[in-house]
Amino acid sequence: MEAHGHARTTAASRSRSALATTLVLTAGVMVVELVAGLWTGSLALVADAGHMLTDAGALALALFASWIAARPPTPAKTYGYYRAEILAARGLPADVVYAILAHADYSGMPRVSLLDRALYACDELTGFVHACALVRPGKVVAGLEPASVRKKLKDRAFARTVNRDDVFRGAAELGVDLDAHIAFVVEALAGVAPEIGLGRA
Repeated sequence: MEAHGHARTTAASRSRSALATTLVLTAGVMVVELVAGLWTGSLALVADAGHMLTDAGALALALFASWIAARPPTPAKTYGYYRAEILAARGLPADVVYAILAHADYSGMPRVSLLDRALYACDELTGFVHACALVRPGKVVAGLEPASVRKKLKDRAFARTVNRDDVFRGAAELGVDLDAHIAFVVEALAGVAPEIGLGRA
């Protein structure tokens, strides 16, 4: 299947060179203010350099997001990676944006941080545990045993859209025992059961 393109130029990609120039200038002014503030003992200059650091961070995040968003569409991602620009515009930190992108194998982005691996390990398993709870009496997730979840994992007809390989690979990448990970997810979901359509014990 060919990737059908959504021909569009993102807002940030149109001004990537302006973003890069602004980032360099902001970082340069920050360094000058910091050095001058330390040299003269001016707390005001040092404080303003700190303010400039947050500005530089925001610009760097926007530049990163525009670079990701400009990646071309693929057969699996026909809309490309525009979500990165949207997430960054909503103020999510760069590490969170990266983790969201890296949790999908087809993105081709390696999972390097603990956050990357944790999101990947919890994504498919959380949906699967939720499905297991929905078929229990009262839709109660509390008390759901890892052995029961493992048994359901073997039934390919149950929650068939859940990628079983992702569940096993996620626990392995996170470096945790699958049963312990299932128990952790069950406990986490039990704490928010009513908000996600599940019953309390």
